[in-house]
Amino acid sequence: MNSYRFSFWIDAEGGLTDELVDQLYEAGCDDALVGAIDDHVYLDFDREAPSIGEAISSAIRDIRSAGCSVIRFRGDYLVSASQIAERIGRSRASITQLIKGQRGDKSFPVPLTSDRPLWVWDDVEAYFNGPPESESSLKTSYELAMELCRLVPNKKDRNKIFLDIDPS
Repeated sequence: MNSYRFSFWIDAEGGLTDELVDQLYEAGCDDALVGAIDDHVYLDFDREAPSIGEAISSAIRDIRSAGCSVIRFRGDYLVSASQIAERIGRSRASITQLIKGQRGDKSFPVPLTSDRPLWVWDDVEAYFNGPPESESSLKTSYELAMELCRLVPNKKDRNKIFLDIDPS
């Protein structure tokens, strides 16, 4: 079984309380770190499931059964070169050589941005491990677009990405 990392911001009346943490734990969110920024509660999951779709849908069911609703989803699908090195277990220098085409078959995925290079994790993972499960592309274009707006400050780069996501 695979492990999937993702986060949800939830609507929790009364903010983060011990009672809320207990409710979430009892509802099945025992694989999530519960936290808050100001009064905004989030859960960082590290959930084992046969597929990303099952991991996300079961987490949503668990959150709802605790009496809360999901406000926002965030997967860990945009990564920097340093994050790639850490996840793959290679040095930053090794990843940089792959990125620059100085090592490997020169087919390393192209970053989404030029100012602050970020790669789609699924593309990088496929480069190292072969194509991912079809369900790992569950993220909607809207979710990806919203995350990109937050992470990519350069408007020209964002427009290019949006065209790649939805060329229509």
